[in-house]
Amino acid sequence: MTNKKVSFKEATKDMNPEEINIYRQGLSNKSFADIKPKNDAYDLHATLFPEEYDFIYDSNVDAKERKKGINPMNQEYTDRMNQKRIELGISPLGSGGKEEDSSSIELCHSIVNNLSDSDAEQLISVLTNKNTNEMVAIINKLLNR
Repeated sequence: MTNKKVSFKEATKDMNPEEINIYRQGLSNKSFADIKPKNDAYDLHATLFPEEYDFIYDSNVDAKERKKGINPMNQEYTDRMNQKRIELGISPLGSGGKEEDSSSIELCHSIVNNLSDSDAEQLISVLTNKNTNEMVAIINKLLNR
C-alpha cells in the first residue's frame, strides 16, 4: 500500500465545515511545529489564521489555480474565514485564497506586544481549543472592542 499524496481540496471534498476544521487542526498540529519560528506573534498568527497556511498543502493543480487567482478551498470555509477576518478588523483573503496584506500578522504583533510572555503563551493555549466565534470574542475583548 502506497501513501498517495492528495490535495487539501480533494482530501476534504466530502467533508462538512466541522470535519474540515478538525482535519486542518490535525495537519496544523503535526506540521506547524516544524515550520514556524519560535515567536509568540507567529504562534498566535498560526493559531488565529490557519487559512493563511493552507497553501502549504496544495497539490500542483491547487498551486496553479491559486496563481491564476482561483481559490481551491471550499467556498463555505473561505466565507467563514473572511467573516472572522472582518470581525477582527483585518483584510479578507484575496481571490486566490491568500492574504493580500500584512494586517493579520500586524494584529498579532500588536496583541503580543501588549502581553507578558506568559500571558501570550496562555492566550495561544486557550485559543488553540476554541472555535472561530470564541476566538473572535476573546481577541475583541482583549482589544477592548
